[in-house]
Amino acid sequence: MKILMLIDSLGVGGAESHVETLAEELAALGCEVAVASAWGETAEKIAQNGIKWLPLPPLHSKFSPNPVNLARAKKLISRYADELNPDIVHAHTRMTALLARGICKKRKIPLVTTAHALFSMKFPKNLLSTWGDATICVSEDIAHHLQKHSPTPPKNVKIIRNGIKK
Repeated sequence: MKILMLIDSLGVGGAESHVETLAEELAALGCEVAVASAWGETAEKIAQNGIKWLPLPPLHSKFSPNPVNLARAKKLISRYADELNPDIVHAHTRMTALLARGICKKRKIPLVTTAHALFSMKFPKNLLSTWGDATICVSEDIAHHLQKHSPTPPKNVKIIRNGIKK
């Protein structure tokens, strides 16, 4: 199975360590995994561990999404989808899910999203929230929040707790 994972950047943090661990475990199971993101400390670790890392421009400026970089990122994600022909695209952030949705729909690639935190689902942020064919929540409280504030059907939501890498 070929999986293209998307995340805004791979600095240091919970979502970043989740992506690192998940990519390594999926690769150990025999999946071909590629991670696309802006550079960061965790991207360096992923690349050193033999996972393919693909560059994306930074999606956010200091205070808001950067429209030029969003357009560049969408073009790159489309190119990566064409080159890699993934079986699944797995987005780990609101912006990467938004950028990947149309690309996946056009190519008939399932989109999986992961909700890593409790975040606002109020206007206008609700317009930027897109959920995958399946959505993973890293805790029960995030799953409850998602089910309460989004149109995602409960059958599409799975809980996979964010563990600590040994």
